[in-house]
Amino acid sequence: MPSELEQAQARLARLSGFLTQDPRNLNLLAEIADLNLALGQFQAARAAIAQALSISPADPYFRSRLASVSLGEQKWDEAIEICRGLLGEGQDDPAIHYNLGRALLFAGHYADAKTELEPLLARGDVPRDVPQLSIRALHYLGEVDSAIAVAERHLADSPDDAAVAGMLSLLYVDAGDMASAKRWADRSLGQAPRNLDALLAAGTVQLAAEDDETAASTFETALGVNGASGRAWTGSALAKLLKLDLAGGRADFEQAVRFMPTHIGTWHGLAWVQLLQGDLAAAEESFQRAYELDRNFSESHGGLAVVAAYKGKWTEAEELTKTALRLDPRSFSGRYAQSLLLQRSGRGEAAQQLIERALRGHQVPGGGTLADMLLRVTARQKR
Repeated sequence: MPSELEQAQARLARLSGFLTQDPRNLNLLAEIADLNLALGQFQAARAAIAQALSISPADPYFRSRLASVSLGEQKWDEAIEICRGLLGEGQDDPAIHYNLGRALLFAGHYADAKTELEPLLARGDVPRDVPQLSIRALHYLGEVDSAIAVAERHLADSPDDAAVAGMLSLLYVDAGDMASAKRWADRSLGQAPRNLDALLAAGTVQLAAEDDETAASTFETALGVNGASGRAWTGSALAKLLKLDLAGGRADFEQAVRFMPTHIGTWHGLAWVQLLQGDLAAAEESFQRAYELDRNFSESHGGLAVVAAYKGKWTEAEELTKTALRLDPRSFSGRYAQSLLLQRSGRGEAAQQLIERALRGHQVPGGGTLADMLLRVTARQKR
């Protein structure tokens, strides 16, 4: 028995034959366009739609289908322009709002995507991935609580949706609820072992528990699913740092910033590894990249202060330290730079006390403070 793909291809061949006999038949052109679109043959779908629009230029159906082709070809701006044009003319089909919301999301216009997608959540006549798209838009906007609420409402009605369960697990990671993150990651991975969101969440939970071996394996699996995942590269880097593998951690952080060039924390992670390796020029460049992304973030000023101190540029280090601590009196890099300034002035004991307070002022998910975590990590490596 022919497969569904073979049946679709055979029907497409028959319809194309009919079209040669009746080239202005809009019904034939509509079905040919839809079949080609379903088969991922976007150029052929576009050709059929162009032929239809040459016959009926203002036809909203074919213009809407052209937006679908644009989405398939990842031509987000073209899809946005087509959909907004249709809506501006009074067309209000939910399919147009869906296409527009999807295009806006992938084009990075998250607030506008949220506006288009939210009204579709209560509808039953839209594609099944509307909750996923809406959750993703909210997550990108930093509206984590709202995204969690959408995901939980959806899962109450669709408990077997492994994709949304994976998204929910990662949302709980970002909300700092590791127990819930683990529960939903396990649920998602039980149904879909290669769900990227769930793998990222599971790996992060394992990092929080300082289980570097399991975390490394989980992030390796995640990178096998998507080698361009910046979060997976960051997780892999942190797992290696838990094993005090600076070279491996640096290499993975370099991949992470390649795929997440606007994520400040990843630039900081890379910079600190470079600093630990004594590569001051590279560390300064990484802190500078972070500073250019947000000039009011204390840790970037503090990191640059540390580099300046290591280079013996004490006046510059002092000014940067003041700025870091003014922006955030608890800034770790600012306090560390301050300790270097104290050491230089001959106040080594005060410097030591400052560092100890900074390490004991940061709680970690694995239990206790950052100081406790450092003791555990070094003890494991000694063993």
